[in-house]
Amino acid sequence: MAQRVGPIDGAIAFSCGEGHAGAGAGERREAERGEIFGRANVERIWNDKTARSRMQLGEAYVGAGNKEKGIAMLEAVAAAKPLLLNNVAYIFAENNLQLHEALEYSQKAVVQAESDSAAMKLDNLKLENLQSMGGLAAYWDTLGWVYFRLGQLEEAEKYLNAAWNLTLDPAGADHLGQVYEKQGKKHEAILAYSNAVAAGHAPDHARERLAELQAGEKSPRSAKSDEINLQDHRTINLTQFPNKPSAHASAEFFVLLAPGPKIAAVKFISGSEELRDAGQGLAAARISAVFPSDHPAQIIRRGVLDCEPEVAGCVFVLFPLADVHSVN
Repeated sequence: MAQRVGPIDGAIAFSCGEGHAGAGAGERREAERGEIFGRANVERIWNDKTARSRMQLGEAYVGAGNKEKGIAMLEAVAAAKPLLLNNVAYIFAENNLQLHEALEYSQKAVVQAESDSAAMKLDNLKLENLQSMGGLAAYWDTLGWVYFRLGQLEEAEKYLNAAWNLTLDPAGADHLGQVYEKQGKKHEAILAYSNAVAAGHAPDHARERLAELQAGEKSPRSAKSDEINLQDHRTINLTQFPNKPSAHASAEFFVLLAPGPKIAAVKFISGSEELRDAGQGLAAARISAVFPSDHPAQIIRRGVLDCEPEVAGCVFVLFPLADVHSVN
């Protein structure tokens, strides 16, 4: 499967753009050299590298065929660094290894991430709260992928759908498409793969499956229309907006979403003063948010409210998670 963004720690993934925690060719060669030159060399590598590098080395062992050594190293990393439980779980799931262990790791990571999100408040918002949204989505995606590997498709769909709705990530859409295919939901699978392609940088698997599923269809999906659909996914039309300004006005807001989904809080950030008190109107909006369960969890989204005098109501457009870098 093509390399994906995540599921490394969300704060790192979305603030630094770091890729999947998988080992590259260099780490694979390093693992193989360890086998050639003996245990002492492997121990030197273990002692000199950070926990993340040790995790990459463990994955390299798995990829090189030495699964026993790789699993042992990954389990040691998970035991020593709880923050890497999600990463190790994803590596296990990708390689169809230790799936029940991966489930335990992933569930622990999700519980912690959801608990942290439930404590967030807009009046005391920190940059790490915004960055943690990428982590929450990545953790949901990992847990959904583990469920998929275990054949628990209903649970897999819940978590993968929640993750994709938060990020619109192409790899997440590919995961969701695979679930729908297993469930025999051809239309939903085509839509998911189309979303992966429309988002850009889609895994090769998504492109291949989309082409095969649409083969022979009279009206295959248009990439351009799917791109527009993704934009629509972040756009909320507020046809009835109380106290709409008579002239053009726009302002940015944070919204805090809770299971339901419901809007728990709204905070004005900047923009037209006429909209400073528009939070009540926003609070009544139906903002798309998917939670995989009723466990306590919250999602923070930033968006721009735009009110044009020529158009009925106003429009609220959510920013992609990766584009949010400030609390101001």
